[in-house]
Amino acid sequence: MTSSMKIGAHHLKRQAIVYVRQSTAQQRIHNRESLEMQYALRERAISLGWKSDQVVVIDSDLGLTGSTSQGRLGFQDLVSRVSLDQAGAVFAFDVTRFARNCSDWYQLLDLCGLRQCLIGDGDSIYDPAQIDGRLLLGLKGQISELELHTIRARLTAGMLNKAKRGELIIDLPIGYIKASDGSAQKHADQEAQSRIKLIFDQFMKLRSLGKVVRFLNENQLRMPRRIRGGSGVRWREPTKSSVSSMLRNPTYAGAYAYGKTRFVPQKTASHKRYKQRIDQDQWKVLLRDLHPGYITWDSFQSIQEILEGNMARYNSLNSAGTPRAGSALLQGLLYCGKCGHQMTVQYRQGGQYRCNYLYQQRCLPVCISTRSTPVDQLVAEEVFGTLNAAEFDLLSCSITQLSSTHETIALARQQKLQRLHYEAQRAETQYHLCDPQNRLVASELERRWEEAMRLYREAKQAHHGDSETMMKPSELSPTLAKQWAKAGDGLNSLWADGRLSNEQKKRIVRSLVQKVVVTQPQVGQVKLRIVWKSGMATSKVIHVKVGSLSSLPDGDALKSRIERLSKEDQASDAFVAYTLSREGFRGCDRDYVSIGLIARVRAAAGIKLLSPHRISRFDGGLSLAQLARKVGVKIDWLFEQIIYEKVSIEPDYAQRRFIISADSEVIGKLEALRNPDNTISSQREAS
Repeated sequence: MTSSMKIGAHHLKRQAIVYVRQSTAQQRIHNRESLEMQYALRERAISLGWKSDQVVVIDSDLGLTGSTSQGRLGFQDLVSRVSLDQAGAVFAFDVTRFARNCSDWYQLLDLCGLRQCLIGDGDSIYDPAQIDGRLLLGLKGQISELELHTIRARLTAGMLNKAKRGELIIDLPIGYIKASDGSAQKHADQEAQSRIKLIFDQFMKLRSLGKVVRFLNENQLRMPRRIRGGSGVRWREPTKSSVSSMLRNPTYAGAYAYGKTRFVPQKTASHKRYKQRIDQDQWKVLLRDLHPGYITWDSFQSIQEILEGNMARYNSLNSAGTPRAGSALLQGLLYCGKCGHQMTVQYRQGGQYRCNYLYQQRCLPVCISTRSTPVDQLVAEEVFGTLNAAEFDLLSCSITQLSSTHETIALARQQKLQRLHYEAQRAETQYHLCDPQNRLVASELERRWEEAMRLYREAKQAHHGDSETMMKPSELSPTLAKQWAKAGDGLNSLWADGRLSNEQKKRIVRSLVQKVVVTQPQVGQVKLRIVWKSGMATSKVIHVKVGSLSSLPDGDALKSRIERLSKEDQASDAFVAYTLSREGFRGCDRDYVSIGLIARVRAAAGIKLLSPHRISRFDGGLSLAQLARKVGVKIDWLFEQIIYEKVSIEPDYAQRRFIISADSEVIGKLEALRNPDNTISSQREAS
């Protein structure tokens, strides 16, 4: 059956649609002959019997791929006309113009067969309602899809083979230019080189992306950016995205990488694909030391670890997040010993650590919740116990870093002045070389010259002003260096005096501690397992505050002992508290029994109180309350020094109370404990 025999009167009553498509914009420009052959199908439709006003040409999909129907408005218009029974035949130069995948192609075949619409190409006319026509069209559609995969596989294999040799350089980042032999070389602009090195150095020092951007903005230092389509450099304000792309690019480490990303379809109705970064071990090509680098490969690896660690992902066990300004010392380092998830920080009621992962996911009860203060204090003590065994040169290291940063900023500003001065001179030269009679050009060049001179003057004034205000840190003298080396408690004093910020404290802890695992063996107790960077672990148990005496595991036994000692032995409150603390009992809010707890239990039991204020002198001694008044401290503070054996005071077991000799040694020791800062400063002055 010839093509004309397949065309009936019912086909000629409807429209003949000519579908024109080319895959890329380059094909529209260079493959003009193919485009003309597709448009020539209009004359073929007229020769087959359709009138000229019945032939509709759809060419709105020029430059769009046929691998998907998404975004192809022309193809969607074609399908709509066929569905509405407006098309008697659809024409394309070959079936690859309609679709390059079988899913879209067979849907079009089914729709044309249902609506009795013919399909024509450059060879013949096919009726998809007949088995022969459907068979031939189906085979052509499968070949079309196979051809697309074959072309793509051939191109991909060629690109990959070239990439394995390190010759597939699509685009180089700022700081590099492509040499005549195809290799990558550093850009000749020394200011751009210095600024790139400064960004990497500051990140290794500050270890935070946001802090690097803040540092650049505070010092009015811009980032170099490449001029599209050229090798020039333009300067723009630094942003997190621009700094992040620079830090994550292995080109700056002298390496060539290919296949660092992949396209993943979105789970939306549009089915569009987005670019996703993949892990380094999945890169298709990685060639190290292929061209000069700004940093070493080890430094690049360290930067990637810092960037991944700074991402605060509480569902991941490998991310501690960047140190923040909150007071919680173990933010990002604390893990629940029950479920293994990372504990969150909540700054409510003084701050606390909570493991609420199971509560958020399954509405199960919170695993562990504890106050942050006692946990932070214990970990800080363990950290300083570790640091005391090492030798520090903290001040000298800080001064060296400050001096290096000062010199780098001064060099960057000097290079900025040189660049602005050159641009001003070039603008002046362009103005003088132009024809003064051509005012349309001369006025514009004059404006550019004045703008360049204004920027140069402002930068020069700012540079001189900053040079006067910025003082270069002086180096340590030999005498001061020896004195600082003897001060073993220097860092501890900085910590206790509040001269270290919360972020600095967290960095000190993270330099030694890998993570801290928390469990709660019983009410009022929290067990910490501190895992150090070396792999060793330290286990400690701390007592935390409970709501009432009955919440303690031995609360009933403690209450019975208090009532018996106070009723039968007629002991003072301080003596009972001292005795029970030595026996291993603890209170509700501390790890020893306080005097106030004894008084409350006695009052609840109806036992007559023995106030320490009514105890008279015995043999010239002082009671605990009298000694506290003499020194000028509270009795609870004095009792705590006795419990922790910071001062040697023993009770009188015969009298069942404290009778203290008022000698100068005890009072001097208490005054030294009350004012530690004055004592330390006097010792330093004496040394």
